[in-house]
Amino acid sequence: VLGPDMLSGRSWAEIYRAPSGVETDVNLHVYDLGKSSMVSRANRVLGKLGIGAFHASVEVYGREWSFAAGEIGTGVHSCEPQSSGLHSHRKSLFMGRAMLTELEVLEIVRSLSLCWLSEDYDFVRRNCCHFVDDFLRRLGLGGAPQWLLRSSGAAARFQVFAPRAASVLQRRFLRRANIS
Repeated sequence: VLGPDMLSGRSWAEIYRAPSGVETDVNLHVYDLGKSSMVSRANRVLGKLGIGAFHASVEVYGREWSFAAGEIGTGVHSCEPQSSGLHSHRKSLFMGRAMLTELEVLEIVRSLSLCWLSEDYDFVRRNCCHFVDDFLRRLGLGGAPQWLLRSSGAAARFQVFAPRAASVLQRRFLRRANIS
């Protein structure tokens, strides 16, 4: 599951021999969902209400980790920090320092990759913001900011009151993002 392209540029041997008791910075990267300027403008307004349409990821040991729908298998992916090709970077937030070695972090990522499957992705109830919350908790940092999770809650209420409209919006988003 964790190939060489998902490592921080170091070999497995270097990672394995790293000293214990180290700490590393952890950053939360928040993107406007997709590349649309309309979403960016809407997020500027909605952000004042504490909601928005966001993609989120966690950067630790020089890799950015996120969750998305896609082919069968894990929905956990990594990329260079602040370089998601499907979304527009909005901001980065320092979340704290994890008292874990890179090997321990990669073990957490392996565990996450087994339970965050792409076929289980749900635009409202199991998305990248929920993944970020889980990952940050496993890193010992208390989870994602509430404003990030609040957007999913607002979308869930929309889905309850307007299920057909919510279903159409989810299909359109997945199609546009080329991940359906």
